Amino acid sequence: MSFGYQILGFGSGGSALGPAYNIDYLIVAGGGGGGGYGGYSGGTDRGGGGGAGGMREASSFEIFTNGEYVVTVGAGGSSANGVDSSITGDGIDDQTSTGGGLGGGQGGPTYSAGTGGAGGGGAGKRNAGEYNPTTQVATPGNTPSTSPSQGAPGGAGGVGAPCDGSGGGGGAGSSGGTGGTGSAGGCGSGGAGTATSMPSGTQYGGGGGGSGWQGCPGAGGGAGGGGSGGTFGGPRCGGTGSANSGSGAGGGTVCTSTSGGSGHVVLKMLTSNYSSTTTGSPTVTTDGSYTILTYASNGTYTG
Repeated sequence: MSFGYQILGFGSGGSALGPAYNIDYLIVAGGGGGGGYGGYSGGTDRGGGGGAGGMREASSFEIFTNGEYVVTVGAGGSSANGVDSSITGDGIDDQTSTGGGLGGGQGGPTYSAGTGGAGGGGAGKRNAGEYNPTTQVATPGNTPSTSPSQGAPGGAGGVGAPCDGSGGGGGAGSSGGTGGTGSAGGCGSGGAGTATSMPSGTQYGGGGGGSGWQGCPGAGGGAGGGGSGGTFGGPRCGGTGSANSGSGAGGGTVCTSTSGGSGHVVLKMLTSNYSSTTTGSPTVTTDGSYTILTYASNGTYTG
């Protein structure tokens, strides 16, 4: 005689997980800081643009009635990569978008651009032998790798007068643009972010623009909220990334690092499945037969 056993999952408050249902989600991580240095009074000479935070979307993702799901919204980086955003919880694999890469710095302190959801732009330099050559190189996006891609590479920094142009940060998402390459004649623009379906056509996660030297204007940030790069003739500091866009900050020249934009998380489900049990004060809207939760800060949803 054989015996069968049933293993039950447990959700919020120890309740057994109930039936599964599908949601769509959008996860945008925090954008990378622009090249610059918060601990140095003069700042970095020529900073690359920060990369956008990674952006991931999914449809028909399965969660469970009574399951508790923790939503983490990443902050933008300042003198650092952006912070990851994620959805974790009962009966699911963790879903994470990676923070955007810091823009590279040349002079003052010297450091390489960061990898991340989208890569930071490389620093510009006056000649090939100046400082550390690794600060100039382009950095990959989509790190760690996801499919579809969560972000694009940053652009390499250029060499030579008059601009010593730095590279732009990469844009977010599967259609994110690669950051522009800096050169002696100009700075690299930030890569454009990807348009999303939540809400339809909205563009998030532009990369930050690279900075220039001695009167060469900094490059524009990528569409989706990327900050513009600074220039020695002023303003020297790069623009900050737009709040909750996951965009990268612009690089600075003789200026401290500016901050990338914070991320956000969106959950969309049939209103008939919506439990109304949340924390963190998400914005709740409806679209036909669907309810949409938009988290600008950390919170939870109970299925």
